[in-house]
Amino acid sequence: MVASTGIGALEYDEYAAAISKLLSSEEFAQLDQIADNARSSKSRFPGGAWKLYTFYKGLCGECQRATDVSVEGNIEHLKHWVAARPKSITARVALAQNYLEYAWLARGDGYADMVDQPAWKEFERRLQLVKTTLDQAETLKAKCPQWFLIKQRAARAQGLDIQEISAILEKGSSFEPLYYYLYQEQAYALEPRWYGEDGDSERYAAKVADQIGGKQGAFIYFRIATTLHCTGCSASELAFSHMSWPRIQEGYAALEEMYGTSKSELNEFAHLSIRAEDRAVASRLFLEIGDNWDRDAWRDKHYFESSRGWAFAPSPEQIALWRKASANAIEPGGAPYLDQVGKELEAKNAAVVKGCTDQSKGKDYAFNIMLKMDKDGNGEKLPAYPASPFSDCVVAKIITRAAEPPPHPDFLISLSFGTKSMTIHSQGATLPESGR
Repeated sequence: MVASTGIGALEYDEYAAAISKLLSSEEFAQLDQIADNARSSKSRFPGGAWKLYTFYKGLCGECQRATDVSVEGNIEHLKHWVAARPKSITARVALAQNYLEYAWLARGDGYADMVDQPAWKEFERRLQLVKTTLDQAETLKAKCPQWFLIKQRAARAQGLDIQEISAILEKGSSFEPLYYYLYQEQAYALEPRWYGEDGDSERYAAKVADQIGGKQGAFIYFRIATTLHCTGCSASELAFSHMSWPRIQEGYAALEEMYGTSKSELNEFAHLSIRAEDRAVASRLFLEIGDNWDRDAWRDKHYFESSRGWAFAPSPEQIALWRKASANAIEPGGAPYLDQVGKELEAKNAAVVKGCTDQSKGKDYAFNIMLKMDKDGNGEKLPAYPASPFSDCVVAKIITRAAEPPPHPDFLISLSFGTKSMTIHSQGATLPESGR
């Protein structure tokens, strides 16, 4: 048995697993206590996920990967919970959620014309169980925002019109305006595969963000984007163009500021940066992720690795600069100049590198930067590759003035930084290790 006092300190996946374990052992009083606390405190995990939503996820046994056997087992436990504690709103909402998953398992996730009549009949029978359980829960004194979410999802499964689904959303968002899962579900319902037309979901995301406003509105815009454009979710490759990439970035910044981030959100944002084809943002995120990829965000490791490879691939402009720097290094006077300037700039910038290394707390990712030297020996800083907080720190502070003028104006110097050191490539430019 997991003590309720220890539940709150668990990470997202551990928390859901602990809740699932409590259900299996039928610790109903403890489950009600945890749910009531999560509901009243409105507590969240790093990244902004509600503990209440994660609690119900634990009671559904990872619904997205469920089987008939696993859901049937949950349903039996939940029936026992309802019988033992008939006034528990949590037990009935969880039971309705499992009945809904049970219904979709009968139907399958294919297109409607691919579903045979026996499957449709069983689907409808199980949906009726969802409706009955939700109706019973509605009569209870206690209320729960998850009830509205399951009601929305059930209405979509039943084929109710969008006005009825929108009415459920309005009641749910009035009850708990920041339970963002309600808005994610509405945006999903407005996709062309359900009730909307091309761009409706994305326009809805902007509308909701504007209505809520501020950092919470920005955060919800990001959350809707991760729902609509997760790996394999969008039916249209062009659908992402209806989203505002600057607003998505603003939303992630709000998420970090309000709740901090987590493995899941970092990977989701990296995936969206790939969809946006923003190499500068993507390379920063993949440096942060390292090998700590998230299956829910990427679905398979090959996609993650190919995306990371694209993010770190130098642009044609960067390759052209490296070629020019290599040519400078082998022209008359080039190598001696680079040797001399290398020692000079290394001495001048030793304190800068150390200070930025200390500031980065070990995340001193290797990077390369070019200096374009003018006739007087002043270096113009060109964009760093790949960019990171460490490179931002170093580039902002490095001294680029050399005592001697270069062999000719616009002479390129290639500097590599990382692991507490700086190197000037006197024999031509090379890619930093993190970009290979």
